[in-house]
Parts: sequence; C-alpha cells; structure tokens
Amino acid sequence: MHVFITGASGFIGRHLIPYLQSTGCTITAAVRDIDKAKNQLGAEIELIDIYGSKRTLRDSLNKSDIVVNLSGRQLAGVRWTTKKKKEFSESRVLLTRMLVHEITLCETPPKIFLSASAVGIYGDKRSETLDETSTIGGDYLSNLTGDWENAAYELNKHNIRVCTLRLGIVLAREGGILLQLSPAFELGLGSYIGNGDQFISWIHIDDVVRAIEYCIRNDAITGPVNFTAPLPVTAKEFASHLRNVTKARVILPIPSIILRLIFSEGVIVLTNSHKALPTKLMDSGFKFSYDNLNKALVHEYSTQSVAVSKSDTSLPNASAETSNFDGPASNVYELYATTIIANDSDDTFSFFASPWNLGLYTPGWLNFQILEAKEPIEQGSVMKYQIKIGPVSMAWMTHILEWKPNTTFTDEQTRGPYKLWRHQHLILNNPDETTTVLDRVHYKLPLGIFGRIAHKLLVKYLLIRIFNYRQKIMRLRFK
Repeated sequence: MHVFITGASGFIGRHLIPYLQSTGCTITAAVRDIDKAKNQLGAEIELIDIYGSKRTLRDSLNKSDIVVNLSGRQLAGVRWTTKKKKEFSESRVLLTRMLVHEITLCETPPKIFLSASAVGIYGDKRSETLDETSTIGGDYLSNLTGDWENAAYELNKHNIRVCTLRLGIVLAREGGILLQLSPAFELGLGSYIGNGDQFISWIHIDDVVRAIEYCIRNDAITGPVNFTAPLPVTAKEFASHLRNVTKARVILPIPSIILRLIFSEGVIVLTNSHKALPTKLMDSGFKFSYDNLNKALVHEYSTQSVAVSKSDTSLPNASAETSNFDGPASNVYELYATTIIANDSDDTFSFFASPWNLGLYTPGWLNFQILEAKEPIEQGSVMKYQIKIGPVSMAWMTHILEWKPNTTFTDEQTRGPYKLWRHQHLILNNPDETTTVLDRVHYKLPLGIFGRIAHKLLVKYLLIRIFNYRQKIMRLRFK
C-alpha cells in the first residue's frame, strides 16, 4: 500500500512512519520544510512540499491508496490570539479542504481518507460518558474541530471512506504532554489544574499507530472514531499515577485563573473535561496494548535495557584523531543498550548504516540536523551534524573508525562536546531469525570534576532517554 501523510514530522507522524514501514507500506510525506523533514523522517520516504506545485501534489495523491491527514498547529500550551486562531484554522480546516479538492480531481483517487480530529469536539461535558454518537459542544474548540471534520466528510460524496480520529491526550515520554510535565515531576514537584476533577481521555502512542492501521484495514469503520484508551482518569488521578512512576514527592494544584492569564481562551484545552470511550474500536474488536494508565506510564519511563556505568577497560584501536584520550579508561563511561527486533541482520545494518535515518530515531527535542554526509558509508567516512538543546547548539563531526558490513561499525567523534565519544554498533543474528542490535558507547566529558558533576546531574539522564527513544522507534520500525 502507498500511504500519503501530512503532518508527518509531528509527534504522531514520526511514530506512524516507522510503524507503517514495518507493515510494508511505502510513504509519501507532504511537509512545509523538505530540508528539515529529511533530517527527521529517514531515507526511505518521498517528500513533497505541501504548499508547492499542485501538479506534484495531485500526482502523489493519484498514486496513493490511503491518505492520513495529521496536520495541525499546536493548540495546547500556547496563548490563543487572533493570529494563532487563524493558524489553527489554516493548518486544519483550510489544508484539509485543499487536500479534499485535489483528491476530487484525481483520476485514481485514494480509497481511504483518515483525518486527525480531537475529543475537544465534545466541549466541556464534565463526568458525562462520551462515545462517537454524543453531541458536540458549542465553544471555539468544538466549532473548529467540527469544521475540520466536515471538511474531510466532503469525500463521502465521492465514495471515499472517511474516518476522523478523535484523539485524546497522546502519551509518549519524548513528546506531547509527558515531555512538558516530566521535568517538574522528575525534580520532585508535580501538579494538576484546579480541583483536578476534570476527566482526561488519554491513549498511548503505540495504540494510536496500531489503531490507524486497524482503521485502514477494517472497511466497516467509518466516520468519527474516538482514539482514547478504555479507562479515562481525572486530572488528579493522572498526576498521582505520574508521581508514582517519576518518584515526585509533592503534587500541588494550579488555580485555573493563573493559566487563564497565561493562555487566555486556550486554557480550555487544559480545563475541559472529556470522558470519551473508544466505543467503535472496542466494538469492532480492537485490542489495546495499554488499556490502563499505570501500564502505559510504566512502559514510557522504563529504561531497563539502557545502562550507564564507569568503564573499567581500556579502549583498543584508539585513532590518531583522538589525541585527548591516552588509552586507560580514566573517568570514561560506558553506555550499553540492547534491543531484539524481528528483522534480518542485512536489512537492519542497511537501515542503521544510512546517516539519513539518524534523525528518525533521535528525539525531536534534540533538533537533529545533518550538515554533511556522503553515501555509501565506508571506513574513514566523515559526517557532520548539529544538535540543539534549548538555546544551545552543538556541532559534531564523526568519522567511521571501523566498518564491517552487516555485522558492525564504529563511529568516533573528532570534534564536538565530548572529550571522547566512540559508538560501536553491533548487528547480531539470533537462532530464532530475530536480530539483536547492540549499542556500546564509550565517552568522556571535558572540564574534569565539573564534567563529572554535569554527567551525574544531567548528561547520563539525557543519554539514557535518547537511547531509550532509539530503541522504541526500532521496535516500531522492525516489529
């Protein structure tokens, strides 16, 4: 199947692409910035400019079996102004109308159109249980979402199956609400809004991508579909569960009036109550991997397969470029991560050997960008790239120290933030036809004792998160 995706470089899109690739789909992504998307989405997809040539857009739609429309500017956590509301509408309603118009002009149009929506369409319903037949609300968010859905439903007139995906809060550690909440909770101070009695309809990111595929393959599913887990919780219960997995010591309420001063009308995203159930998905037989909140959060915060320790061995084959490393492992750390995937070693090696796939399995908050890379990779190849954490940009240069096709390769930093960085990738065949991917990194920070303090307080924690995310994307890509 050929899938056409908008919003591919967003939070959901970056998980959906590797998942659909694992099912054998080929993908075209329509994006606003092709250069940026190339650094985020990997080497195996076609990219087009969503606002570029209409001919190119229509040609891409003509060859597509399915359209998944995930485009939409972020609503939560921003102050709603007249300008912002215009952006919300343009990126949802107007873009959907444009896609619908181009599809109606196709000679061989896609058969299925899945379009993102949100449980915000129901308005503030407090403790009322909501399913896909419930009435929609009357506030700005409800009206915006209703217009968004209605734009998609125009394709019903052309015998194209339409599903609108009414998403709840999507959970993944490195994106969405958990990315925003985690720093405070992990520092010991959690919070919830108001008295915490508003209901939160949530869903784990793995269930989102699985449910999208399920809707694609199940012809009986049409119209609005609640993308929510079966057990919604109150905001206070959500904070309590998150406290348990992050070990936060204190949870404090945040008065709604304070958030209204910050976000203006946008506070309703945080304060409206939605007790939405995934009735259509459950009635059709869909099985959730994460049907309760605790299970979902424990999975997201587990780092058992990534370990960091002081290295107690020497590093062989030190290169001439590593002039600041003298051989013994003095204050050198070792990161070790292992993942078993259902894929053969040759294909797996090819995936990891392409520098253009690096961004796909790197968290979005690192703002990863390749500056220079040439293929095919071989021993001695040089790559330049940049990451940015908050306002701090860091340029890296690495070279390939060791290259053994289909088995192992090692890259080593020659310029960058570490005094030493050597990353060995091992791709191993298993008797049961699975493959074990091992990452072994030896690294050392500069600045002596200050570097060691920074490692203990921050660097170790960030590296574990980065490699944990890497493993999760691997499991989606090679399930």
